[in-house]
Formats: sequence, structure tokens, C-alpha cells
Amino acid sequence: MSLGVPVALLALWEIASRLALVSPRYFPAPTTVAWVLGDRLVEGDLGAQALVTLTRLAGAFALAAVPGVLLGLLMGVARPVRAAVEPYIAFIFPVPKITLLPFLLIILGVGEPAFVLTGATRRSSRSSSARSAGCRHWIRVCWRSAATTGPTAHGSSGR
Repeated sequence: MSLGVPVALLALWEIASRLALVSPRYFPAPTTVAWVLGDRLVEGDLGAQALVTLTRLAGAFALAAVPGVLLGLLMGVARPVRAAVEPYIAFIFPVPKITLLPFLLIILGVGEPAFVLTGATRRSSRSSSARSAGCRHWIRVCWRSAATTGPTAHGSSGR
């Protein structure tokens, strides 16, 4: 029974695509997808295209993580920076980042930079927010630790 539902759904999809109840252009039959996948594996095109996608992902992650982590740490350490930047991050954070793609396509044109930057915008606000919160918590822990285990009269921690 656990395999019955997926098999039935695939069969319905196949029938609907073959009878053109759904557009075969957008919903090709599962057998067509399997055939093309096998053909691309044999021809060797799939690996090259997967490498292009992975390169985009790596570029977007690096483009987002480096400034996001640095800004987040800076926001956690310096209150004026947090006060200046946090409202903008809070404003942009709930916006679906894919909505920025048309603007980036207009500004940068169709190509790799627009795709990578779209991926980077998704990650950057999360990185800076998370680092800022983590850094603020870490600073509080350090201050509490220093206050409770501060130096003794002999200049050591008492151990």
C-alpha cells in the first residue's frame, strides 16, 4: 500500500500528459522525463549542467555568507551598527527573495550575475541576523562569566 499511492499518481500523470489534459510542455509524461534523463546521462551533458548549478550555488553562498557573517558579527558587537542596519534587515527579511530577480535581471541583464546575486540575497539577511543574535548572546555570556569568575585579590582566577 505504501507504494500504491505514488504509482497511482505517476500513472495518472502519465495518462493526463499523454491525453493532453495537462500541457505536456510544462508537465511531460514521467516516461518522457525518464527517457531524457537516461539520454542525458549517456551523452554526458547532465554532469556539465549539474556543475554549472553547483558553481552558481557555491558563488551565491560565498557572496552571501562572507558579508552576512561579518555584518552580523559587527551588529552583535557594536550597538550603533545594529541600530542602523537592523531596521533594513527586518524590512527586507520577509520579502520573498525570488521577487528581486526581475529587478536584478533589468539591472544586470540575463546571465550568471543575476542568478548568483538572487541566491545570495536569500542567504545574506539570514546570516547577518543569526550572527548578530548569536554574537549578542555570546557577549552576554562572556560578561556574566567575567563578572562571576573575575580576578581575585592575588591576580588569578582563584584556582
